[in-house]
Amino acid sequence: MQVRSQIKPGDLIVMSDFLHCVEDPAKIIKAFPDCAMAILEYIPTNIAWAESYMDQLKRYGGNPFSREEFGEIIIETGRNVYMENIGPYVLALVNREGDK
Repeated sequence: MQVRSQIKPGDLIVMSDFLHCVEDPAKIIKAFPDCAMAILEYIPTNIAWAESYMDQLKRYGGNPFSREEFGEIIIETGRNVYMENIGPYVLALVNREGDK
């Protein structure tokens, strides 16, 4: 069953610690232009935690990114986003394509 067949225009997609597990996070966001998204990613600011987390992600095939890179990934999609730091997490609320 294809995911797209189950999601309707206007649905809210919620992701938690998912985008660092895929090769092209922007592609995932772009695949659902008619859906708003709430995306929560663990991106610690504590240097020791961040280094450990990045090492773990690399070891298991994940793609670590910084807070700035996370913002750039979302902006690359061309969608409006509100980002909130709730350390050690970052919450991104992404509008549907075309919404302001």
